[in-house]
Amino acid sequence: MVLPHVAAFNLPAVPRARAALARALHDDDPVAALKSLARGLGAPLRLSELGVRESDLRAVIDEVLTGPYANPRPVGRAELEQLLAEAL
Repeated sequence: MVLPHVAAFNLPAVPRARAALARALHDDDPVAALKSLARGLGAPLRLSELGVRESDLRAVIDEVLTGPYANPRPVGRAELEQLLAEAL
């Protein structure tokens, strides 16, 4: 569900991966294609559809920040807040 949001955040930092994903999805806009794919599958498009509330986001962000992982772009609290607010 968050894949299109994560892709929108990360793909500008990895142009080769963006190009590969665009080719794989047969769409020049891979983020839009991911959203369309999710819609077509009947997948939820918003965290709120999964019962996540705005008041839950802080705990989610805290959890993510306790276990850092490799990412194409640096991810801090501000970036996570924005990404998850958009996904909500």
